[in-house]
Amino acid sequence: MEMLDYSFQYEVESTLVGHSMTVNLAEGIYCEGSDSQTRTLVATASVDSTLKIWERKTSTGLYKSIIFKVNISKTCISFQLS
Repeated sequence: MEMLDYSFQYEVESTLVGHSMTVNLAEGIYCEGSDSQTRTLVATASVDSTLKIWERKTSTGLYKSIIFKVNISKTCISFQLS
């Protein structure tokens, strides 16, 4: 059996600051905005029971929180951007 090497290198582009405890989920999505520009969004969920949505600003490359704090419980949350 051949062993596959999945090692890779990465570079930190941005640090998202705002949760008070460990982030245990991060998910990215690309979508087209109303101005036909591609938007980069990242959703993060934390042990502190909060969910944040971040948008990457094209002009600076930095991420800004566009939803500051959503309290979540032990239920499953799903969302879709339109």
